Amino acid sequence: MFRYTILLFALMLSFAEAQAVQPYQPVHPDPVLEPWRWRSFPELKGLGLECMAEDKAGNMWFGVDDGAVSYDGVKWTTYTPEDGLLGAPVQTLCATRDGSVYTGTVLGISRFRDGRWDRVFPDEGACDVFDLLEGSDGSLWAGTSLGAVHFSREQTTLYTTDSLRTVRPELNVTFVALPEGAEPRVYDVYEDREGRMWFGLYGGEILRYDIGCAESGASTPWRLYTAEDGLDVGSWPRIAQTPDQSIWTVSERAYGGVNRFDGQAWTHFRLSDKVVAHNSNPSVLVTQDGTLWVGGHWSNLYAYGVSSWVGSIHRSDEDHLWVGTRSDGIFRFNGQTWQHYSEQDGLAAGRIRDILQTEDGSIWASTPEGISRFDGQAWTTHALPLDLTGPELWQSRDGALWIFGMARSIRYRPDVDPPETEITLSLDEVSQPGNTTLAWKGTDAWGDTPDEALQYAWRMDRGGWSAYSGKTSDVFLALGSGDHIFEAKTRDRDFNEDPTPASVTFPWTNRPWRTSFMWGSTIPPTASIRKAISRRNPTF
Repeated sequence: MFRYTILLFALMLSFAEAQAVQPYQPVHPDPVLEPWRWRSFPELKGLGLECMAEDKAGNMWFGVDDGAVSYDGVKWTTYTPEDGLLGAPVQTLCATRDGSVYTGTVLGISRFRDGRWDRVFPDEGACDVFDLLEGSDGSLWAGTSLGAVHFSREQTTLYTTDSLRTVRPELNVTFVALPEGAEPRVYDVYEDREGRMWFGLYGGEILRYDIGCAESGASTPWRLYTAEDGLDVGSWPRIAQTPDQSIWTVSERAYGGVNRFDGQAWTHFRLSDKVVAHNSNPSVLVTQDGTLWVGGHWSNLYAYGVSSWVGSIHRSDEDHLWVGTRSDGIFRFNGQTWQHYSEQDGLAAGRIRDILQTEDGSIWASTPEGISRFDGQAWTTHALPLDLTGPELWQSRDGALWIFGMARSIRYRPDVDPPETEITLSLDEVSQPGNTTLAWKGTDAWGDTPDEALQYAWRMDRGGWSAYSGKTSDVFLALGSGDHIFEAKTRDRDFNEDPTPASVTFPWTNRPWRTSFMWGSTIPPTASIRKAISRRNPTF
């Protein structure tokens, strides 16, 4: 009986020791597949998303084929003409500073405020709306098929042709005649730095309106620019202004090129004059250094040696220009030099659909092979699951990331809990010639980020942090004399960093009898641990 009791005690002791050496590790499901972490919203699937905006309260608005859809973070609400919306589909949206949301359709303009829709323009009949803009004074401008419409507190003014006044007498507006030769259809509305309004007419002519001159009566407020002024006329023009006060226009016409007005005369050039390319340019971007960048369908970027098909252009908060191409990854221009990022640098693919900078300064790149994220030093190839990608990225005011695709819209709210870090291998001291191996690992609360997706940065002796990577150990050679401190920190999938990095301090000693042992610190960790044990119990 005593023998069986000893055997039972030995088994219990072995079990306890095994539990201590190999603690139970719960198996968590892949967090990216857990419904509480990710939500896919099918509410916009197949609705024909055309435009979007974020209102003053942080609600998201979407223009779709049947009307407008709003999302407050909990509830989706669809508004159709039956709810008071004037027509559908919604072609343009404008959320103004007073909390109103304006929609433009083929029938006219509606305003949503205080829970109800009101018809804004026209009171009767129809008017196709192409563009909506809130002016610097808080008033609303619209580019429409009837002309340019200005909504101020005092009145509604329609800038149009004299003939329209006779055709549409029911319009409750103040008519202001456009200059002779100007067609009424206004495709683009732009306000320059001096407060003058520029209208891109549907056929490609550009019309300038000086409100100050109109109010004072000092001179004629209108100036129409046509081909006779040196303007290369292209349909559906877009307008921008550079800091040197120059006005630039581009269009979607196949061979329209770029126009520049320096205040005196227009000059024109085609991008194909430099390289073989089409010249359909529906978008422009101006950086603070006065450089003009032209991109869009079938266009090239002709600046600082970049000549790849452009898919997306983004200007970051630091005024860096990020150019996403259709095959060659991303180019970044910091005002002086270019830097190129490709798949070899961590991008998921060379074709870039969209670029976004979020509030934390990260740069996101959407590709057909997944979404990548740049932290300022290195790219995380797949910052989101592979099946969560889309051609457009957006961040709302609450910090959520939106991914828009042809058949779905996804809202992702990142985790805010940081991971923790521990040093798993180190020595009490390092002797000549100053070589040692260090190892570390991290843990994310509740396994939100799996261990293989965690990233680490380290530094020695309070120096600069390394770039984040998946590396969990390293060999350090020829450390100098004196005490050394090593620190490591962990970052999870949502870029939450351990605020209290793990650290270990160890001295350097020049005692020669330890030299041969310390060379052993460069061999695999298991051998290092074995030698560390022998160091504590020397036999020589």
